[in-house]
Amino acid sequence: MEGELHAERLKVESTCGRLTILQALTDRQPCLSSVTASYGIVFFLPQIIKALGHSNIITGVLTAIPYTIGVIGLLLWGHSSDRRGERRWHLIVALLLSAIGFAALSWFSTSYLALAAMSIVAIGIYGSRPSFWPMPTMFLTGAAAASGIALINSIGNLGGYVGPFIVGWIKESTNSFDMALYFLGLCALISALITFFATGVLHGRTVRTSER
Repeated sequence: MEGELHAERLKVESTCGRLTILQALTDRQPCLSSVTASYGIVFFLPQIIKALGHSNIITGVLTAIPYTIGVIGLLLWGHSSDRRGERRWHLIVALLLSAIGFAALSWFSTSYLALAAMSIVAIGIYGSRPSFWPMPTMFLTGAAAASGIALINSIGNLGGYVGPFIVGWIKESTNSFDMALYFLGLCALISALITFFATGVLHGRTVRTSER
């Protein structure tokens, strides 16, 4: 096992170069996060379903449906990513799917089609996880990897703290979840764009290193 880990570290360092802790903390690539969108829907999904006129018990049951579908999506998305050995486009597509789901949820928030839109959001958000977390160790090793992953968690927790406040403020200001859902969709879209450009830089670095 230690031999395999050492071989993986050597492969990463020979491909992308060995980043220091400072480089890992200042490199924009480990800072990708869709946690703001994720936490926003976690806190306010029950309220959206409750607004359809259901009791607390029925609201709880219906709330579980998108998460159940999201878990299935996570397993299938992770299997597809592992089988193909591809992370970048699996992550981008998952984030775009969640952005589309948020937009659809805003359009259909007052009908039962909201459940289908919520399920799309859940598939996109949870499907992004198994595609995202293997990515830091593709270009970070040792202490730099630990620092980079810690930074990712810190930014994610910050987004999880700020996101619900923003969603609540938008909802109180507009008396509707519609604009708040657009905000969450925008967060997912921005994450997809950052992934596209940041991992493109990583790919360019890999090509230049391999050509030396």
